[in-house]
Amino acid sequence: MKEEFGENIITYQGDVSKYEHNEQAVQATVEQFGKLDVFVANAGVFDGFAKFADVTPEALSEAYDFLFNINVKGSFSELKLHLKN
Repeated sequence: MKEEFGENIITYQGDVSKYEHNEQAVQATVEQFGKLDVFVANAGVFDGFAKFADVTPEALSEAYDFLFNINVKGSFSELKLHLKN
């Protein structure tokens, strides 16, 4: 991507469900560009293809935690960090 966009882009790989990964991504962005102009909550997962009646309580709990941590907690953490900057 840098070949195409030059120094106007940075990439960061992390887990959006982990606050510290979001914090590191924001810090890297501010260090590179000096500020944040735009926030896009683009992470999300969905497993709508499992038959609900066939899902065990353990699997349901695990799936709920996975979905909530990425779709809700991750986006909330990102937004909170962006608002600070």
